[in-house]
Amino acid sequence: MSCPEVYELCVNEGSQRDYTATLLDKAGAAVPLASLTALTITLKDVETGGVINVRTAQSVKNANNGTYHATSGLFTMAFQALDNVIVTSTIRTEKHLATFLATWSGGQHQWDVLLKVKNLGMTN
Repeated sequence: MSCPEVYELCVNEGSQRDYTATLLDKAGAAVPLASLTALTITLKDVETGGVINVRTAQSVKNANNGTYHATSGLFTMAFQALDNVIVTSTIRTEKHLATFLATWSGGQHQWDVLLKVKNLGMTN
């Protein structure tokens, strides 16, 4: 079994960070917005499993800080300060996992983005 690589972003706690990806179908063609029926995010703290910023299967299809281009398949997620909070104050770099699920006529794709959130309250 081959597992896809997880994309990683490093971010300071309480800051904003953009993530971009291009959604392609099995044939390698961009999935147009007109075909996209759903695009959601679930954001969790890896250590505790707790949901962050009420992002449980939340639509990001041109809503909730997500934008999707009409024809190119370009998706941008603007992670906000409340997405990058520290849940456990004793951890120097906290891991948050964003799971995206895109559904379109004829297909579906799920992928993960790991956010490594630096705890600015910890020195050294």
